[in-house]
Amino acid sequence: MILSPDRLRDELAVLDIPTVVIVGSKDRNSLEPSRVLAESLPNATLVQIEGAGHVVNLSAQAEFNDVLLSFLDTLDASET
Repeated sequence: MILSPDRLRDELAVLDIPTVVIVGSKDRNSLEPSRVLAESLPNATLVQIEGAGHVVNLSAQAEFNDVLLSFLDTLDASET
């Protein structure tokens, strides 16, 4: 059985940690679950990379890396 973010909403709500959810705009299967995931996590940001597909880290490497590095720069090393 695959658990969707909808089914895990209560469990996700207690994870108060910085999170970035990255999804490609052409990833039709993951757009809605990614939105639900980001909305369910209290400290999450959703980033949609335009023109990227399911394997966003490969189809839009530079944009993915920029988003990830920017997110990592916001983290306090003492909290990780």
